[in-house]
Amino acid sequence: MKKLLIISISLIMISYCSGETSSSNDQVMVEEENEEKDLYIIDYPADEIDVDWLIECIVSKGWDNIPKIEGMGNTVNLIFEGPWNGSLYDSLVDECEEERRADEGDHHEDEGDHHEDEGIEAKKAEEILQENLGSHAGLWQEPGVEWIDFNFNTEYILCDDPDGYCAGWEQNASQECKDSYIFKRNLTQEEQENNWKYESCIYQMVFKPFNPLVEDRTPTPLTQEQKNNAERLREYGWNKAQDIEITFRVASDIPEEVVEASKDGMYKAIEVLGNYGPMRVYYIGNDVDVIDDIILDFCEFNYPGEPVQRCIDDQGQGMREMAYIYPGANGFAQHSWYIEKPVQSFVHNPSAGENNEFMYELNRDRMVNAHEYFHVYQEAHVLYRPSHIGFGWDLPRWVGEGSAVYFETNLGNKNGWGNRNEIVKESLYTIAEHRARFPGLSVGDTESEEQVQRINEYCFQMCLGGLQYEFGHIAFELLAKKTSPDAIILDFWPIAAEYGWYEAFNQVFSMTTEEFYEEYEEFLRKPFNEQLEELTG
Repeated sequence: MKKLLIISISLIMISYCSGETSSSNDQVMVEEENEEKDLYIIDYPADEIDVDWLIECIVSKGWDNIPKIEGMGNTVNLIFEGPWNGSLYDSLVDECEEERRADEGDHHEDEGDHHEDEGIEAKKAEEILQENLGSHAGLWQEPGVEWIDFNFNTEYILCDDPDGYCAGWEQNASQECKDSYIFKRNLTQEEQENNWKYESCIYQMVFKPFNPLVEDRTPTPLTQEQKNNAERLREYGWNKAQDIEITFRVASDIPEEVVEASKDGMYKAIEVLGNYGPMRVYYIGNDVDVIDDIILDFCEFNYPGEPVQRCIDDQGQGMREMAYIYPGANGFAQHSWYIEKPVQSFVHNPSAGENNEFMYELNRDRMVNAHEYFHVYQEAHVLYRPSHIGFGWDLPRWVGEGSAVYFETNLGNKNGWGNRNEIVKESLYTIAEHRARFPGLSVGDTESEEQVQRINEYCFQMCLGGLQYEFGHIAFELLAKKTSPDAIILDFWPIAAEYGWYEAFNQVFSMTTEEFYEEYEEFLRKPFNEQLEELTG
Protein backbone atom coordinates (compact mmCIF):
# COMPACT_ATOMS: atom_id res chain seq x y z
CA MET A 1 0.00 0.00 0.00
CA LYS A 2 1.79 3.09 -1.22
CA LYS A 3 0.92 6.75 -0.86
CA LEU A 4 1.53 8.64 -4.09
CA LEU A 5 1.00 12.33 -3.41
CA ILE A 6 -0.51 14.95 -1.20
CA ILE A 7 -2.00 18.05 -2.82
CA SER A 8 -2.98 21.12 -0.85
CA ILE A 9 -5.49 23.42 -2.55
CA SER A 10 -7.50 26.34 -1.34
CA LEU A 11 -11.06 27.22 -2.28
CA ILE A 12 -14.04 29.22 -1.21
CA MET A 13 -16.98 27.10 -0.10
CA ILE A 14 -20.03 28.48 -1.93
CA SER A 15 -23.34 28.04 -0.18
CA TYR A 16 -26.72 29.64 -0.16
CA CYS A 17 -28.25 31.98 2.32
CA SER A 18 -31.91 31.71 3.06
CA GLY A 19 -34.16 34.49 4.18
CA GLU A 20 -35.42 34.78 7.70
CA THR A 21 -38.97 35.71 8.44
CA SER A 22 -39.58 39.15 9.80
CA SER A 23 -42.37 40.21 12.08
CA SER A 24 -41.71 43.92 12.51
CA ASN A 25 -40.18 46.85 10.64
CA ASP A 26 -36.71 45.61 11.65
CA GLN A 27 -35.91 43.09 8.93
CA VAL A 28 -33.26 40.39 9.28
CA MET A 29 -30.90 39.15 6.61
CA VAL A 30 -28.97 35.97 7.31
CA GLU A 31 -25.95 35.18 5.20
CA GLU A 32 -24.51 31.71 5.14
CA GLU A 33 -20.91 31.50 6.32
CA ASN A 34 -18.35 31.48 3.50
CA GLU A 35 -15.10 30.02 4.72
CA GLU A 36 -11.73 29.37 3.18
CA LYS A 37 -10.65 25.78 3.55
CA ASP A 38 -7.61 23.74 2.54
CA LEU A 39 -8.16 20.33 0.99
CA TYR A 40 -5.48 17.64 1.29
CA ILE A 41 -5.79 14.83 -1.24
CA ILE A 42 -3.99 11.50 -0.80
CA ASP A 43 -3.98 9.31 -3.89
CA TYR A 44 -3.67 5.49 -3.55
CA PRO A 45 -3.78 2.69 -6.15
CA ALA A 46 -7.27 1.23 -5.85
CA ASP A 47 -6.06 -2.37 -6.02
CA GLU A 48 -3.56 -1.89 -3.16
CA ILE A 49 -5.74 -0.45 -0.43
CA ASP A 50 -8.86 -1.19 1.59
CA VAL A 51 -9.75 2.40 2.45
CA ASP A 52 -12.57 1.45 4.81
CA TRP A 53 -10.18 -0.63 6.88
CA LEU A 54 -7.47 2.03 6.80
CA ILE A 55 -9.74 4.83 7.99
CA GLU A 56 -11.29 2.61 10.66
CA CYS A 57 -7.83 1.78 11.94
CA ILE A 58 -6.44 5.31 12.14
CA VAL A 59 -9.67 6.64 13.69
CA SER A 60 -9.45 3.95 16.37
CA LYS A 61 -5.99 5.33 17.16
CA GLY A 62 -7.21 8.91 17.64
CA TRP A 63 -7.40 10.37 14.11
CA ASP A 64 -10.46 12.65 13.89
CA ASN A 65 -10.21 14.24 10.42
CA ILE A 66 -12.63 12.01 8.50
CA PRO A 67 -12.00 12.16 4.73
CA LYS A 68 -14.38 11.96 1.82
CA ILE A 69 -13.61 9.01 -0.46
CA GLU A 70 -13.73 9.31 -4.24
CA GLY A 71 -12.86 6.64 -6.78
CA MET A 72 -10.92 7.88 -9.82
CA GLY A 73 -10.44 5.01 -12.28
CA ASN A 74 -7.56 2.90 -10.98
CA THR A 75 -6.98 5.17 -7.99
CA VAL A 76 -8.90 6.13 -4.89
CA ASN A 77 -8.63 9.60 -3.36
CA LEU A 78 -8.94 10.41 0.33
CA ILE A 79 -9.92 14.09 0.59
CA PHE A 80 -9.24 15.75 3.94
CA GLU A 81 -10.15 19.26 5.07
CA GLY A 82 -7.55 21.32 6.92
CA PRO A 83 -5.99 21.69 9.37
CA TRP A 84 -3.65 18.86 8.38
CA ASN A 85 -1.21 16.90 10.56
CA GLY A 86 0.82 14.93 8.05
CA SER A 87 3.31 13.46 10.50
CA LEU A 88 0.54 12.07 12.71
CA TYR A 89 -1.27 10.61 9.68
CA ASP A 90 1.88 8.90 8.39
CA SER A 91 2.67 7.51 11.84
CA LEU A 92 -0.82 6.06 12.32
CA VAL A 93 -0.88 4.57 8.81
CA ASP A 94 2.48 2.89 9.48
CA GLU A 95 1.17 1.46 12.75
CA CYS A 96 -1.92 0.12 11.03
CA GLU A 97 0.08 -1.48 8.22
CA GLU A 98 2.41 -3.18 10.72
CA GLU A 99 -0.54 -4.52 12.70
CA ARG A 100 -2.21 -5.79 9.55
CA ARG A 101 0.93 -7.56 8.34
CA ALA A 102 1.30 -9.22 11.74
CA ASP A 103 -2.37 -10.19 11.77
CA GLU A 104 -2.17 -11.65 8.28
CA GLY A 105 0.85 -13.70 9.37
CA ASP A 106 -0.97 -15.08 12.41
CA HIS A 107 -4.02 -16.04 10.39
CA HIS A 108 -2.44 -17.15 7.12
CA GLU A 109 -3.57 -20.76 7.53
CA ASP A 110 -7.15 -19.65 8.05
CA GLU A 111 -7.19 -17.05 5.31
CA GLY A 112 -10.62 -17.92 3.99
CA ASP A 113 -12.25 -17.43 7.39
CA HIS A 114 -10.20 -14.27 7.90
CA HIS A 115 -11.61 -12.59 4.80
CA GLU A 116 -15.14 -13.61 5.71
CA ASP A 117 -14.75 -12.13 9.20
CA GLU A 118 -13.17 -8.99 7.78
CA GLY A 119 -16.19 -8.40 5.59
CA ILE A 120 -18.49 -8.74 8.59
CA GLU A 121 -16.45 -6.84 11.17
CA ALA A 122 -15.00 -3.99 9.10
CA LYS A 123 -16.69 -0.69 9.91
CA LYS A 124 -16.75 2.51 7.95
CA ALA A 125 -15.01 5.51 9.46
CA GLU A 126 -18.35 7.25 9.73
CA GLU A 127 -19.58 4.52 12.07
CA ILE A 128 -16.62 5.02 14.38
CA LEU A 129 -17.40 8.71 14.51
CA GLN A 130 -21.08 8.11 15.14
CA GLU A 131 -20.46 5.63 17.94
CA ASN A 132 -18.74 8.42 19.84
CA LEU A 133 -21.79 10.65 19.98
CA GLY A 134 -24.59 9.11 21.97
CA SER A 135 -22.94 9.71 25.35
CA HIS A 136 -21.64 13.14 24.35
CA ALA A 137 -18.13 11.68 24.28
CA GLY A 138 -17.22 14.02 21.46
CA LEU A 139 -13.98 15.75 20.51
CA TRP A 140 -13.90 17.61 23.82
CA GLN A 141 -12.70 14.39 25.51
CA GLU A 142 -9.72 13.98 23.21
CA PRO A 143 -6.29 14.32 24.84
CA GLY A 144 -4.34 17.55 24.63
CA VAL A 145 -7.28 20.00 24.66
CA GLU A 146 -6.23 23.48 25.84
CA TRP A 147 -9.28 24.94 27.61
CA ILE A 148 -9.98 28.55 26.79
CA ASP A 149 -9.91 30.95 29.75
CA PHE A 150 -13.30 32.50 29.06
CA ASN A 151 -16.49 32.20 31.09
CA PHE A 152 -19.29 31.22 28.70
CA ASN A 153 -21.79 30.98 31.57
CA THR A 154 -22.21 34.68 32.31
CA GLU A 155 -25.76 35.09 30.99
CA TYR A 156 -26.84 31.48 30.49
CA ILE A 157 -25.48 28.21 31.89
CA LEU A 158 -24.34 26.87 28.54
CA CYS A 159 -22.23 23.94 29.74
CA ASP A 160 -21.57 22.01 32.92
CA ASP A 161 -18.29 23.56 34.03
CA PRO A 162 -17.79 25.49 37.31
CA ASP A 163 -15.54 28.03 35.58
CA GLY A 164 -17.66 28.32 32.45
CA TYR A 165 -14.88 26.83 30.31
CA CYS A 166 -17.13 25.46 27.57
CA ALA A 167 -14.61 25.45 24.71
CA GLY A 168 -10.98 24.62 24.14
CA TRP A 169 -8.38 24.44 21.40
CA GLU A 170 -7.63 21.10 19.78
CA GLN A 171 -4.16 19.76 20.31
CA ASN A 172 -3.15 20.70 16.77
CA ALA A 173 -4.85 24.13 16.67
CA SER A 174 -2.78 26.85 15.02
CA GLN A 175 -1.06 29.48 17.10
CA GLU A 176 -2.47 32.15 14.78
CA CYS A 177 -6.01 31.17 15.76
CA LYS A 178 -5.13 31.09 19.45
CA ASP A 179 -3.56 34.54 19.24
CA SER A 180 -6.15 36.16 17.00
CA TYR A 181 -9.64 34.99 17.94
CA ILE A 182 -11.25 37.33 20.50
CA PHE A 183 -13.33 35.81 23.30
CA LYS A 184 -15.64 38.51 24.55
CA ARG A 185 -19.32 39.33 24.85
CA ASN A 186 -20.63 42.51 23.23
CA LEU A 187 -17.85 42.84 20.69
CA THR A 188 -17.10 46.20 19.11
CA GLN A 189 -17.51 46.45 15.33
CA GLU A 190 -13.74 46.18 14.87
CA GLU A 191 -13.57 43.11 17.13
CA GLN A 192 -16.49 41.50 15.31
CA GLU A 193 -14.83 42.05 11.94
CA ASN A 194 -11.67 40.47 13.35
CA ASN A 195 -13.59 37.37 14.40
CA TRP A 196 -15.28 37.16 11.00
CA LYS A 197 -11.79 37.10 9.50
CA TYR A 198 -10.86 34.20 11.78
CA GLU A 199 -14.24 32.46 11.87
CA SER A 200 -12.79 29.22 10.51
CA CYS A 201 -10.81 28.95 13.76
CA ILE A 202 -14.02 27.65 15.35
CA TYR A 203 -13.26 24.34 13.64
CA GLN A 204 -10.06 24.07 15.60
CA MET A 205 -12.05 24.32 18.84
CA VAL A 206 -13.90 21.63 20.76
CA PHE A 207 -16.97 22.23 22.92
CA LYS A 208 -18.29 20.61 26.06
CA PRO A 209 -21.89 19.31 25.83
CA PHE A 210 -24.48 22.04 25.40
CA ASN A 211 -26.97 22.65 28.21
CA PRO A 212 -30.36 22.93 26.46
CA LEU A 213 -33.19 25.20 27.54
CA VAL A 214 -36.33 23.32 28.52
CA GLU A 215 -39.10 24.86 26.43
CA ASP A 216 -42.76 24.96 27.41
CA ARG A 217 -44.43 23.72 24.23
CA THR A 218 -47.96 24.66 25.20
CA PRO A 219 -49.44 26.66 22.30
CA THR A 220 -50.23 30.22 23.35
CA PRO A 221 -53.76 31.62 22.87
CA LEU A 222 -54.00 34.18 20.10
CA THR A 223 -54.09 37.88 20.93
CA GLN A 224 -56.68 40.21 19.43
CA GLU A 225 -53.92 41.86 17.39
CA GLN A 226 -53.01 38.53 15.85
CA LYS A 227 -56.64 37.77 15.03
CA ASN A 228 -57.12 41.20 13.44
CA ASN A 229 -54.02 40.85 11.29
CA ALA A 230 -55.05 37.35 10.19
CA GLU A 231 -58.44 38.64 9.08
CA ARG A 232 -56.86 41.52 7.17
CA LEU A 233 -54.41 39.17 5.42
CA ARG A 234 -57.17 36.73 4.50
CA GLU A 235 -59.25 39.52 2.97
CA TYR A 236 -56.26 40.56 0.91
CA GLY A 237 -55.63 36.98 -0.26
CA TRP A 238 -52.22 36.68 1.38
CA ASN A 239 -52.61 32.91 1.85
CA LYS A 240 -54.05 32.23 -1.61
CA ALA A 241 -52.32 31.67 -4.93
CA GLN A 242 -52.82 34.64 -7.24
CA ASP A 243 -52.64 35.37 -10.96
CA ILE A 244 -50.43 38.45 -10.54
CA GLU A 245 -47.30 38.04 -12.64
CA ILE A 246 -43.93 38.12 -10.88
CA THR A 247 -41.74 41.09 -11.77
CA PHE A 248 -37.95 41.02 -11.96
CA ARG A 249 -35.28 43.67 -11.44
CA VAL A 250 -31.92 42.47 -12.78
CA ALA A 251 -28.48 44.05 -12.47
CA SER A 252 -26.98 44.78 -15.88
CA ASP A 253 -23.72 42.91 -15.23
CA ILE A 254 -25.35 39.46 -14.80
CA PRO A 255 -24.98 37.23 -17.89
CA GLU A 256 -28.29 36.35 -19.52
CA GLU A 257 -27.61 32.62 -19.17
CA VAL A 258 -27.33 33.03 -15.39
CA VAL A 259 -30.50 35.13 -15.25
CA GLU A 260 -32.52 32.58 -17.21
CA ALA A 261 -31.32 29.68 -15.05
CA SER A 262 -32.24 31.56 -11.89
CA LYS A 263 -35.70 32.36 -13.25
CA ASP A 264 -36.11 28.73 -14.25
CA GLY A 265 -35.65 27.64 -10.64
CA MET A 266 -38.25 30.17 -9.53
CA TYR A 267 -40.82 29.20 -12.15
CA LYS A 268 -40.38 25.46 -11.56
CA ALA A 269 -41.07 26.04 -7.85
CA ILE A 270 -44.19 28.07 -8.68
CA GLU A 271 -45.48 25.25 -10.88
CA VAL A 272 -45.50 23.01 -7.80
CA LEU A 273 -46.55 25.48 -5.10
CA GLY A 274 -48.64 28.12 -6.83
CA ASN A 275 -48.06 31.83 -7.39
CA TYR A 276 -48.01 33.72 -4.08
CA GLY A 277 -47.38 37.39 -3.64
CA PRO A 278 -47.58 39.94 -5.19
CA MET A 279 -43.88 39.27 -5.59
CA ARG A 280 -40.85 41.02 -7.02
CA VAL A 281 -37.45 39.40 -7.53
CA TYR A 282 -34.13 41.25 -7.43
CA TYR A 283 -30.99 39.74 -8.97
CA ILE A 284 -27.80 41.38 -7.67
CA GLY A 285 -24.61 40.86 -9.65
CA ASN A 286 -20.99 41.55 -8.70
CA ASP A 287 -20.70 45.21 -9.72
CA VAL A 288 -21.67 47.47 -6.83
CA ASP A 289 -21.82 50.50 -9.15
CA VAL A 290 -24.90 49.29 -11.04
CA ILE A 291 -27.28 48.35 -8.22
CA ASP A 292 -28.35 51.68 -6.69
CA ASP A 293 -31.53 51.80 -8.77
CA ILE A 294 -32.34 48.20 -7.81
CA ILE A 295 -31.85 48.97 -4.11
CA LEU A 296 -34.11 52.01 -4.39
CA ASP A 297 -36.80 49.93 -6.11
CA PHE A 298 -36.54 47.27 -3.39
CA CYS A 299 -36.96 49.83 -0.61
CA GLU A 300 -39.89 51.62 -2.25
CA PHE A 301 -41.64 48.33 -3.07
CA ASN A 302 -41.33 46.86 0.43
CA TYR A 303 -41.59 50.00 2.58
CA PRO A 304 -44.00 52.41 0.89
CA GLY A 305 -44.61 55.56 2.90
CA GLU A 306 -41.55 55.05 5.11
CA PRO A 307 -38.26 57.00 5.00
CA VAL A 308 -36.44 55.33 2.14
CA GLN A 309 -32.97 56.06 3.53
CA ARG A 310 -33.57 53.75 6.49
CA CYS A 311 -33.98 50.78 4.15
CA ILE A 312 -31.08 51.91 1.92
CA ASP A 313 -28.75 51.99 4.91
CA ASP A 314 -29.98 48.63 6.23
CA GLN A 315 -31.02 46.00 3.68
CA GLY A 316 -29.64 48.17 0.88
CA GLN A 317 -26.20 47.93 2.45
CA GLY A 318 -26.67 44.20 2.71
CA MET A 319 -27.39 44.05 -1.01
CA ARG A 320 -24.19 46.00 -1.72
CA GLU A 321 -22.22 43.57 0.41
CA MET A 322 -23.70 40.67 -1.52
CA ALA A 323 -22.29 42.29 -4.67
CA TYR A 324 -18.69 42.65 -3.53
CA ILE A 325 -18.03 40.58 -0.39
CA TYR A 326 -19.89 37.28 -0.45
CA PRO A 327 -19.06 34.66 -3.07
CA GLY A 328 -22.59 34.26 -4.38
CA ALA A 329 -25.27 31.57 -4.54
CA ASN A 330 -27.06 33.26 -1.66
CA GLY A 331 -30.11 35.39 -1.09
CA PHE A 332 -32.79 36.54 1.31
CA ALA A 333 -36.54 36.87 1.26
CA GLN A 334 -38.58 39.84 2.51
CA HIS A 335 -42.18 39.51 3.68
CA SER A 336 -43.88 42.89 4.02
CA TRP A 337 -47.13 41.65 5.53
CA TYR A 338 -47.84 44.73 7.63
CA ILE A 339 -48.23 47.34 4.88
CA GLU A 340 -51.63 48.30 3.46
CA LYS A 341 -51.12 46.18 0.36
CA PRO A 342 -48.85 43.31 1.52
CA VAL A 343 -46.07 42.14 -0.80
CA GLN A 344 -43.23 39.65 -0.83
CA SER A 345 -39.83 39.83 -2.51
CA PHE A 346 -36.60 37.94 -2.89
CA VAL A 347 -33.00 39.05 -3.48
CA HIS A 348 -30.53 36.66 -5.12
CA ASN A 349 -26.80 36.96 -5.85
CA PRO A 350 -25.78 34.24 -8.36
CA SER A 351 -22.84 31.90 -7.84
CA ALA A 352 -19.47 33.66 -7.87
CA GLY A 353 -15.90 32.65 -7.18
CA GLU A 354 -13.12 33.84 -4.92
CA ASN A 355 -12.35 36.75 -7.22
CA ASN A 356 -16.06 37.65 -7.46
CA GLU A 357 -16.40 36.34 -10.99
CA PHE A 358 -19.57 34.57 -12.16
CA MET A 359 -19.15 30.80 -11.87
CA TYR A 360 -22.06 29.72 -14.10
CA GLU A 361 -23.15 27.14 -11.52
CA LEU A 362 -26.56 27.29 -13.10
CA ASN A 363 -28.14 24.37 -11.26
CA ARG A 364 -26.97 25.76 -7.93
CA ASP A 365 -28.69 29.06 -8.78
CA ARG A 366 -31.83 27.20 -9.81
CA MET A 367 -31.95 25.44 -6.45
CA VAL A 368 -31.32 28.63 -4.48
CA ASN A 369 -34.27 30.27 -6.22
CA ALA A 370 -36.48 27.26 -5.49
CA HIS A 371 -35.36 27.32 -1.84
CA GLU A 372 -36.10 31.01 -1.43
CA TYR A 373 -39.44 30.77 -3.16
CA PHE A 374 -40.39 28.09 -0.68
CA HIS A 375 -39.85 30.72 2.04
CA VAL A 376 -42.29 32.97 0.19
CA TYR A 377 -44.78 30.08 0.12
CA GLN A 378 -44.21 29.40 3.84
CA GLU A 379 -44.75 33.03 4.81
CA ALA A 380 -47.95 33.19 2.78
CA HIS A 381 -49.25 30.59 5.24
CA VAL A 382 -48.35 32.54 8.37
CA LEU A 383 -51.49 34.54 9.12
CA TYR A 384 -51.44 35.28 12.83
CA ARG A 385 -48.99 38.17 12.97
CA PRO A 386 -46.83 39.07 14.81
CA SER A 387 -46.07 35.35 14.84
CA HIS A 388 -43.30 35.56 17.45
CA ILE A 389 -45.83 36.29 20.23
CA GLY A 390 -46.17 33.13 22.32
CA PHE A 391 -45.44 29.56 21.25
CA GLY A 392 -46.73 27.64 18.26
CA TRP A 393 -47.14 30.39 15.64
CA ASP A 394 -43.63 31.45 14.61
CA LEU A 395 -41.82 28.77 12.58
CA PRO A 396 -38.79 27.26 14.36
CA ARG A 397 -35.55 27.71 12.46
CA TRP A 398 -35.27 23.97 11.72
CA VAL A 399 -38.82 23.81 10.35
CA GLY A 400 -38.42 26.87 8.12
CA GLU A 401 -34.99 26.07 6.71
CA GLY A 402 -35.16 22.28 6.87
CA SER A 403 -38.38 22.09 4.84
CA ALA A 404 -36.96 24.56 2.30
CA VAL A 405 -33.83 22.42 1.86
CA TYR A 406 -36.05 19.35 1.55
CA PHE A 407 -38.11 21.09 -1.15
CA GLU A 408 -35.14 22.30 -3.19
CA THR A 409 -33.57 18.82 -2.94
CA ASN A 410 -36.80 17.14 -4.02
CA LEU A 411 -37.39 19.58 -6.89
CA GLY A 412 -33.71 19.56 -7.91
CA ASN A 413 -33.64 15.78 -8.05
CA LYS A 414 -36.76 15.66 -10.24
CA ASN A 415 -35.34 18.27 -12.65
CA GLY A 416 -31.80 16.94 -12.78
CA TRP A 417 -30.26 19.90 -10.94
CA GLY A 418 -28.81 17.80 -8.15
CA ASN A 419 -28.56 14.21 -6.92
CA ARG A 420 -30.85 13.71 -3.94
CA ASN A 421 -28.87 10.78 -2.50
CA GLU A 422 -25.60 12.72 -2.66
CA ILE A 423 -27.19 15.73 -0.95
CA VAL A 424 -28.57 13.48 1.79
CA LYS A 425 -25.12 11.94 2.25
CA GLU A 426 -23.49 15.38 2.53
CA SER A 427 -26.06 16.45 5.13
CA LEU A 428 -25.40 13.30 7.16
CA TYR A 429 -21.64 13.96 7.02
CA THR A 430 -22.17 17.50 8.28
CA ILE A 431 -24.42 16.28 11.10
CA ALA A 432 -21.89 13.65 12.21
CA GLU A 433 -19.10 16.23 12.37
CA HIS A 434 -21.41 18.76 14.05
CA ARG A 435 -22.43 16.32 16.78
CA ALA A 436 -18.82 15.46 17.52
CA ARG A 437 -17.69 19.09 17.77
CA PHE A 438 -20.84 20.60 19.31
CA PRO A 439 -22.32 17.75 21.41
CA GLY A 440 -25.74 18.02 22.97
CA LEU A 441 -27.37 20.27 20.37
CA SER A 442 -30.52 19.21 18.54
CA VAL A 443 -33.10 20.70 16.19
CA GLY A 444 -35.40 21.25 19.17
CA ASP A 445 -32.97 23.87 20.43
CA THR A 446 -34.00 26.23 17.59
CA GLU A 447 -37.70 26.55 18.43
CA SER A 448 -37.53 30.02 20.00
CA GLU A 449 -35.36 33.10 19.63
CA GLU A 450 -34.15 32.74 23.22
CA GLN A 451 -32.92 29.25 22.39
CA VAL A 452 -31.21 30.61 19.27
CA GLN A 453 -29.54 33.32 21.36
CA ARG A 454 -28.16 30.64 23.71
CA ILE A 455 -26.78 28.68 20.77
CA ASN A 456 -25.10 31.77 19.34
CA GLU A 457 -23.44 32.53 22.68
CA TYR A 458 -22.29 28.91 22.95
CA CYS A 459 -20.59 28.62 19.55
CA PHE A 460 -20.37 32.21 18.26
CA GLN A 461 -23.15 31.61 15.70
CA MET A 462 -21.02 29.03 13.89
CA CYS A 463 -23.09 25.95 14.77
CA LEU A 464 -26.56 27.42 14.19
CA GLY A 465 -26.43 26.95 10.41
CA GLY A 466 -25.94 23.20 10.69
CA LEU A 467 -28.95 22.86 12.99
CA GLN A 468 -31.16 24.89 10.65
CA TYR A 469 -30.10 23.45 7.33
CA GLU A 470 -28.55 19.97 7.52
CA PHE A 471 -30.24 18.80 10.74
CA GLY A 472 -33.51 20.31 9.51
CA HIS A 473 -33.13 18.73 6.08
CA ILE A 474 -32.61 15.21 7.44
CA ALA A 475 -35.49 15.70 9.88
CA PHE A 476 -37.82 16.26 6.95
CA GLU A 477 -36.32 13.37 4.99
CA LEU A 478 -37.30 11.15 7.92
CA LEU A 479 -40.76 12.69 8.12
CA ALA A 480 -41.24 12.17 4.37
CA LYS A 481 -40.46 8.46 4.77
CA LYS A 482 -43.10 8.26 7.50
CA THR A 483 -45.67 10.07 5.35
CA SER A 484 -44.98 11.44 1.85
CA PRO A 485 -43.30 14.38 0.10
CA ASP A 486 -46.73 15.96 -0.42
CA ALA A 487 -47.36 15.91 3.32
CA ILE A 488 -44.38 18.23 3.79
CA ILE A 489 -44.66 20.34 0.66
CA LEU A 490 -48.43 20.74 0.30
CA ASP A 491 -50.45 19.41 3.26
CA PHE A 492 -48.63 20.94 6.24
CA TRP A 493 -48.82 24.63 5.38
CA PRO A 494 -52.57 25.32 5.02
CA ILE A 495 -53.10 23.61 8.40
CA ALA A 496 -50.28 25.65 9.92
CA ALA A 497 -51.92 28.82 8.61
CA GLU A 498 -55.06 28.13 10.66
CA TYR A 499 -53.75 26.32 13.74
CA GLY A 500 -50.03 27.15 13.94
CA TRP A 501 -47.03 24.99 13.09
CA TYR A 502 -47.08 22.94 16.32
CA GLU A 503 -50.65 21.70 15.92
CA ALA A 504 -50.12 21.19 12.20
CA PHE A 505 -47.14 18.95 12.98
CA ASN A 506 -49.29 16.79 15.26
CA GLN A 507 -52.04 16.46 12.65
CA VAL A 508 -49.93 15.86 9.54
CA PHE A 509 -47.31 13.54 11.05
CA SER A 510 -49.52 11.87 13.68
CA MET A 511 -47.04 12.50 16.48
CA THR A 512 -45.90 15.31 18.73
CA THR A 513 -42.65 17.12 18.14
CA GLU A 514 -41.37 15.70 21.44
CA GLU A 515 -41.96 12.17 20.15
CA PHE A 516 -40.27 13.04 16.87
CA TYR A 517 -37.23 14.53 18.61
CA GLU A 518 -36.74 11.25 20.47
CA GLU A 519 -37.03 9.26 17.23
CA TYR A 520 -34.60 11.61 15.51
CA GLU A 521 -32.00 11.19 18.25
CA GLU A 522 -32.34 7.40 17.99
CA PHE A 523 -31.77 7.67 14.25
CA LEU A 524 -28.66 9.84 14.69
CA ARG A 525 -27.15 7.32 17.10
CA LYS A 526 -27.19 4.66 14.39
CA PRO A 527 -24.01 3.92 12.40
CA PHE A 528 -23.56 6.21 9.42
CA ASN A 529 -24.09 3.53 6.78
CA GLU A 530 -27.37 2.48 8.44
CA GLN A 531 -28.57 6.09 8.39
CA LEU A 532 -27.68 6.42 4.72
CA GLU A 533 -29.30 3.10 3.81
CA GLU A 534 -32.49 4.01 5.67
CA LEU A 535 -32.86 7.27 3.75
CA THR A 536 -31.56 6.26 0.31
CA GLY A 537 -31.87 2.48 0.09
